Amino acid sequence: MARIIDSAVVGCGRMGCTTSDWVKKYAPKYFFPLSHADAIHQHKYLNLKALCDTNNETLDKVANHFQVKNKYLDFNKMLQAINPELITIATRTNIRSHIIHRAYDFGVKAMHVEKPLCNSMRELLSLEKILNEEDFYFTWGAIRRYLLPYQQALKLVESGVYGKLQEIKINFGSSSLFWTHPHSIDLIIWAAGNRKLESIQAYLGHLDNNQKKNVIENDPEVLSSILYFDDGVIGNITRGNGLDFILTCENAELNVRADGHEIVIYLSENNDYPQYKKVDLSKTLEMQGTLAPLNQLFLCLTNNKEFIKNNLLIKRDILKTQRICFAILQSHLQGSIPISLNEIDEDLTIMGKSKEGFFS
Repeated sequence: MARIIDSAVVGCGRMGCTTSDWVKKYAPKYFFPLSHADAIHQHKYLNLKALCDTNNETLDKVANHFQVKNKYLDFNKMLQAINPELITIATRTNIRSHIIHRAYDFGVKAMHVEKPLCNSMRELLSLEKILNEEDFYFTWGAIRRYLLPYQQALKLVESGVYGKLQEIKINFGSSSLFWTHPHSIDLIIWAAGNRKLESIQAYLGHLDNNQKKNVIENDPEVLSSILYFDDGVIGNITRGNGLDFILTCENAELNVRADGHEIVIYLSENNDYPQYKKVDLSKTLEMQGTLAPLNQLFLCLTNNKEFIKNNLLIKRDILKTQRICFAILQSHLQGSIPISLNEIDEDLTIMGKSKEGFFS
């Protein structure tokens, strides 16, 4: 029998503990359980031992809902009191890097963290040292790569039946760089696999950078972003609607539509014009939603060699995705020229403040 892993949630808002009613009503079933606390609560071998938030009212409400006795307003006191093996972090971005460092120094071996990881390249360079440690396990809130429709579509592409992959396109509407597009970039990097990323080219909306040109206060809209890979494959982030993940091959196009509600293939079967046809989602995966990455961490903590090896690749992709976020901004600042991941200003900072005054 597997041992029980004591776990804690830091940040008890929407992603930490309270999935929104809209998401519950409209999101595909594969996204659930979505909140960190729900996922821990549903995992057979994870024990939701503590909750931490700076808002006492929120803390009391979610602690009552999940029947958790240990609740803390101070993160450091929580670490000292319960010594968790696994924590999840769903705070605002501006304190995530500090929490990751503090928990790592305390000895926490596994973390699931919402995206983005940090606000500056200097913070990212510091976090890279931690995530590159082989015995430290890490996942983050870009979870679509774990979900059935996305995995099934990519397997169809990798089968080679439809020819070589040519383009990976993401239609996530008119969306902000830090708030939304870590999801887009993570999907592109995941689908690209071991291809080498050569350069990134981007054009953004308005920037609030009146004080310092390399410190961006707002979270700019991505008008266009292209990722160029060494074999000619292109990753393309558009403003197209639909929450679609589109994989274009030589002879067909597979589209995970509407956040995974369905897979549609666009191809010609009799040398006529291509037509759309639905793909049956016949397989089932036991772990979906946030439960999938948390189960990955559980298996790493219980010394599953295959998942420990896989987590090294996941951490590589997380760091690359976060770096690409900064590269997109760097490209725009340099006149939207293509740049590599090694050409980013170390002082580049994006605070990610929304129009409503909230930070990502």
